[in-house]
Amino acid sequence: MISKTTPLITVYIPSHNYGRFLQEAIESILRQTFDSWELFLINENSSDNTKEVMNIYKNIDRIHIYDTPNIGLPAVANFALDRAKGTYIIRLDADDVFDENNLLVLSKYLNIHSDIALVFPDYFLMDESGFIYAQERRQPIYYMNHMLDIPANGASTMIRTDILKKVGGYRPDLGAQDGFDIWNKIIKEHKCANVNIPLFYYRK
Repeated sequence: MISKTTPLITVYIPSHNYGRFLQEAIESILRQTFDSWELFLINENSSDNTKEVMNIYKNIDRIHIYDTPNIGLPAVANFALDRAKGTYIIRLDADDVFDENNLLVLSKYLNIHSDIALVFPDYFLMDESGFIYAQERRQPIYYMNHMLDIPANGASTMIRTDILKKVGGYRPDLGAQDGFDIWNKIIKEHKCANVNIPLFYYRK
């Protein structure tokens, strides 16, 4: 049963010609063990089958499909942020996959730790075919001071929506995003955290 209440989490998946991976990404959201979410599918002027894949899900109430010109990832992130209803917001890249417990674990962490603005998990590395060949593990933040010099991965990082808006969102003049600019804005005034559980699959 789909909840009609305001979602706790806004998830957004941008795609520019990643149609061959997109359905796997979307299905990983539908399999989540946590149910209070909305999903934005953002077609960034794709010339492949991205739009056709997104349209498979057009009749699901909490999935919203948008078309944008090829405006770049920072601008797409701001596009999602402007429309987000969730208390928390998180991006999933169209070629990556969430573990089924990702939203549950990260949102639970933020629920419990009110002083944390941003949380991210460890992750698996997989190749184009989906073969998992490594696991990325971070030392807990604040365990060593220099860990704050290493930003979170831009994807699968859950952020408090109000704080993300307060710091001004993403800089659209940057050619790439990946969380570096946001990381540096947030750590000046807020605490961040990582969960040492691999909760998403990062395709490289």
